[in-house]
Amino acid sequence: MALSIPTITLNDGRAMPLLGLGTYKSTEKEAEKAIVTAAKYGYRLIDTASSYKNEDSIGSAQAGFRGKTFLLPQRYGIPRSGSVISKVPSTAASTVSVSTTLIFT
Repeated sequence: MALSIPTITLNDGRAMPLLGLGTYKSTEKEAEKAIVTAAKYGYRLIDTASSYKNEDSIGSAQAGFRGKTFLLPQRYGIPRSGSVISKVPSTAASTVSVSTTLIFT
């Protein structure tokens, strides 16, 4: 059962959910499990940063939701080179059919 999560329109016209899931201090295993559960309920905003060191679990969790768009705020630069999340393209035509948008703040 997906939740109805309100959104705000960004300057580029895209909608960003006002409710998201934070992954700070989550281990790889905890983050993946939490993201899968949250995504089942309609969460599409996943808070992350390269310093959290859990990008692989975030990328792996997203792979199970083909055709869905996730917004991933990045506060500390780009994802670590070679992590799963750095390999998820920002278009819906990715190898796992997941659209990922990185928001740099």
